[in-house]
Amino acid sequence: QDEVNRQEELVNQRVKRKQFDGLITEVEKLVALRPDRKDVINLQTKLRNRDKKRLQQRDDAIQHAKKFLAVRDYESAIAVLRKVEPSVITDEVTRLRSQAENLQAQLRSLLQDIKQARSEKRFDGLMDTVKEAMTIAPEDDGLTNLLASLEAREDKIAAENIEQIAKF
Repeated sequence: QDEVNRQEELVNQRVKRKQFDGLITEVEKLVALRPDRKDVINLQTKLRNRDKKRLQQRDDAIQHAKKFLAVRDYESAIAVLRKVEPSVITDEVTRLRSQAENLQAQLRSLLQDIKQARSEKRFDGLMDTVKEAMTIAPEDDGLTNLLASLEAREDKIAAENIEQIAKF
């Protein structure tokens, strides 16, 4: 009887404090001690459903994040993974989020380098930075257009050099 009272008190305290993570274990102990308690069995069912829902939300988030990463939408991947409840985070969630955050940070850094180089009119070597950024964001029209203009600039410079050499 003391064990039943202790377990009931523990469960009641955690429910009042809304500390539901891991509560299912304590509720199952109480159900084993008092299988006749319909309210405890009802709580057990609710907690199991809650856990199932969280796991499903996590699994859905993983699938969505993978799709976002495949199309290089890093921000959306990060946003969907941020919504995963801490109690159900797995190594895969952590890995995917880290991957998306790293790629997003790398892209931001490259875009900042490109912006600064353009504002300072430093075009030599810029093509390599643009190509690197395009490996992270190949669908970016701005990068595609910039690469085309840099290639045209190099072609023009090469043609001018050939013309200069031909004059000698």
